[in-house]
Amino acid sequence: MIWLQLESSAQVLTEYGHELGMPQQWEFIEMPSLDLSVSQAVLERSFESTKAIIMIAPISVLDRMIPVNQPAYPDKDLIFIKQTIDNACGAIALFHVLLNTDSTSIISGIAELDTAAARGLAVENNQQLLAIHQKYCNEGSTDVPDLDADTDLHFIVFIAKGCSIYCMDGRRDTPLLVTLLDSDFASSTCKFLEEKLIDETDNRIALLALIE
Repeated sequence: MIWLQLESSAQVLTEYGHELGMPQQWEFIEMPSLDLSVSQAVLERSFESTKAIIMIAPISVLDRMIPVNQPAYPDKDLIFIKQTIDNACGAIALFHVLLNTDSTSIISGIAELDTAAARGLAVENNQQLLAIHQKYCNEGSTDVPDLDADTDLHFIVFIAKGCSIYCMDGRRDTPLLVTLLDSDFASSTCKFLEEKLIDETDNRIALLALIE
């Protein structure tokens, strides 16, 4: 099964999330820099209330940053969805955010399923989610790509649980523990990304922070 590709737009993801039930006071904002002081100065926004960070990047960059053999150490309280739909990584990233923050949404029932694979299949078979997704694929500022258009860009999510930060990537089988909190969530995540991307030459990387 294939879904249309979602634009990596803070506005589109915010409106998409609101339709799914995300609190109206929450919004995604684009982070122009991994240096939070720079982002805060440019955006004049505080990142202290950041609930999640979505990263969009080429798959090759993501796999260099978090190798396939990265130890998982999954947290049993995290709700993970295995992506079974081609090009649905943007939606899966948003679903991971909503299911793992204090947000009530129309996808909450998926959390009651026992396995990541079962949750992925539930998304695949949900015609309401497909209709909502198609609506927001047509809301961006760029032309809607063909259904079978090839792309190497992928969405993942960073979320804090306890004293740890996890990466939620629907291509994987489980959440991956990537670093520990040493200050606030946004600062710790950006520090991890700066260290991992210091020698990265591919600049097709975008970060969207979910703030309250």
